[in-house]
Amino acid sequence: MTTETLYCVMCGETMSEERKKKRSITCSDSCAKERTRYLHRRVARKKCRYCMQPATPDEIKLFKAWRKSEAGKLAAEAPSEGANDGDGL
Repeated sequence: MTTETLYCVMCGETMSEERKKKRSITCSDSCAKERTRYLHRRVARKKCRYCMQPATPDEIKLFKAWRKSEAGKLAAEAPSEGANDGDGL
């Protein structure tokens, strides 16, 4: 019987027999977690994490700047706590 030598897609190490039986493509749990993080980062570079619409890094920077400026405006417009509204209560 011939056995195939399979290699991890993340680090290139040979796969254990146990991982081969599971039909895994990574050699360990740490490589599997690293692959998951890689795939999430790859999607995050192209799509908005909230609405999954296409987004470029420049669009993301513009949105973050807009959000900061809007938050500043809202904080300035909001009444402060303990402000006397004139009703005497």
